[in-house]
Amino acid sequence: MVHLATTLITAVVGVASLVSAHPGHNVKAEAAERAAALKSIHARGVSQCSSALQARGLEKSNIARRERTLQQLRQKRGLDARAPLTARDTSPLNETHHSSMDVNLSTDPSVLFASEGSCVLAADVTQGPYYVTGELIRSAIAESQEGVPLYLDVQLIDSTTCKPVPEVYLDFWHCNATGVYSGIIASGNGNSDDASNIDTTFLRGLQKTDSEGVAFFESIFPGHYTSRATHIHVLTHPINETTVNQNNNTISGLYTSHTSHVGQIFFDQDLISAVEATEPYASNTQDLTVNADDSILSQELESDIDPFVEYVYLGKDVSDGILAWVSVVMDASEDSDVTPAAYYTEEGGFENESSSGGGSMGGGSAPSGAMPTPINTKPSSLEAEDPEIQAISASLKKATIQENPNPSYNLVSTNADVAELVELLKKVPADPPSLFIDLEGVDLSRHGTISLLQIFALPQKQTHLVDIHKLKESAFTQASVSGATLKDIPRVPFHQKKSSLMCAMTRTPFIATFGINLAGIQDLQLMELATRRYSKKRIHGLAKCIENDAPMSTEEMQSWKAAKQQGLDIFAPERGGSYEVFNARPLAGEIIQYCIEDVRLLPRLWEKYNQKLTSHWRRKIDVEGQNRVRESQSSTFNGKGRHMTFAPKGWY
Repeated sequence: MVHLATTLITAVVGVASLVSAHPGHNVKAEAAERAAALKSIHARGVSQCSSALQARGLEKSNIARRERTLQQLRQKRGLDARAPLTARDTSPLNETHHSSMDVNLSTDPSVLFASEGSCVLAADVTQGPYYVTGELIRSAIAESQEGVPLYLDVQLIDSTTCKPVPEVYLDFWHCNATGVYSGIIASGNGNSDDASNIDTTFLRGLQKTDSEGVAFFESIFPGHYTSRATHIHVLTHPINETTVNQNNNTISGLYTSHTSHVGQIFFDQDLISAVEATEPYASNTQDLTVNADDSILSQELESDIDPFVEYVYLGKDVSDGILAWVSVVMDASEDSDVTPAAYYTEEGGFENESSSGGGSMGGGSAPSGAMPTPINTKPSSLEAEDPEIQAISASLKKATIQENPNPSYNLVSTNADVAELVELLKKVPADPPSLFIDLEGVDLSRHGTISLLQIFALPQKQTHLVDIHKLKESAFTQASVSGATLKDIPRVPFHQKKSSLMCAMTRTPFIATFGINLAGIQDLQLMELATRRYSKKRIHGLAKCIENDAPMSTEEMQSWKAAKQQGLDIFAPERGGSYEVFNARPLAGEIIQYCIEDVRLLPRLWEKYNQKLTSHWRRKIDVEGQNRVRESQSSTFNGKGRHMTFAPKGWY
């Protein structure tokens, strides 16, 4: 009996998997979250969707479309239109989805391209990392990447009606033949020192579904990287909330992207093996994780989910190309925020530093292939399996304000606390800088909110956590016994991502209401850029500056990384967290430690960069710093614009 069913993938397929499906993410943690998500799955009978599709004539249309596509692709590639379809062995993990089993030239197309898939429904859990917003609307996404041609017919089905979902934009992305993703610079993703990868767009694109809910992509078969089976990512955008930006042929919402479904698509192991025997896949030096060893995929199968594509060869063997098809069941009414790993604009790509996806802070295994051929790469900056880091992480989980008071920080949550802090801070010298500031909150943008203001006072070597969420404007208007307020902050070093954002906080409260004077800010990230010996094109994020330049012992480095990891685990949306934890009271111990770790290391960065600066670069930093403050105070300020990632003009 030939298995010919078109797979109907539920909206839960691969959703939690995306949490750690990429370099910088822990696969074991991903599996645990995935297992919890699968407990809520409820299956629908096969006939409830399949019968409805047949009754509406959609099944007949699907068969005709797939047959027509196969013949057109064969003609386009100069292949014999009547070439036989070679039978394949059964997959060791799941029955084969190769629709050429036991068929010949006389086989009716209704048998070859029929749809009998299962339909399993569940809510989305979280979006995954390595998603890049602003990608181009296009069907052909391979660009110059080499590999086995893959043509994929994706049909979206509404879980509530079993009807097609038309006019929805579908994001589609995967790694290249050697396991590298475009648009991302991260440890393990090819050569992490190659800044040009942030501007690449290969194997990414969007398509709008037609009247039958179908989007068609021309790509190459994805490669592999350590710890995950071969897969493709899909993400749908909510109906009626997507408009096209004609300037750069993409959709709007670069910084405020939403999704109604996120998932992963998989392939039979025998198909993967056939592809991996060809070049350039065979040159990939990373360990290949087979389907049977993928913990996420195994959980899908145990829950009666069939997340595999159906497919046929275009010619006599896999090297001639593959036509595949799959139907994805989704809840079209869902509308969730997306935190991308990076943005792609007309001026190129740049990293979203508020996202942990694709960054260097996570643990687990990472693709270490090349672009486009294998080369040596750096190891991951944080190994989540390191026992010492795990021990430190475990101890951090136990910390709370009430249970484990830490003398290295002072929580400022009352007006009396503010008055006392102001008296303390007004006594510290302004030159050299003695105060170092950072911010945390929910969506640190013009329309966001600041929850915490972290101030590290170097003379006392103490971090003050000012509870802006609780105090609101009184944090800046409460006077000390001498009449001074917190807004009378002396000259302070600040890292530019947050300094500009602080200036931009809706002008209310930070500019108009609080009257904060930011003219004295020293931009640490500009200082790093000015002292850098190699390419000065892109500004490094604070985490990279600390990891590369802050003098630390091995123990301190492990503690810092563990604190960052624990914080990201509870607030990063792509890890199932929420930024709202910054507004939860009492503050979690992980959040406290996360806030302390960065700001306490800023003096070390300032000292290192300050020693290297020439008078020429000091002047350039001062001028650009003033420009950034003025720009951030304008009504049109974009806190996630090009200037936040690219160096000022004339610096490179």
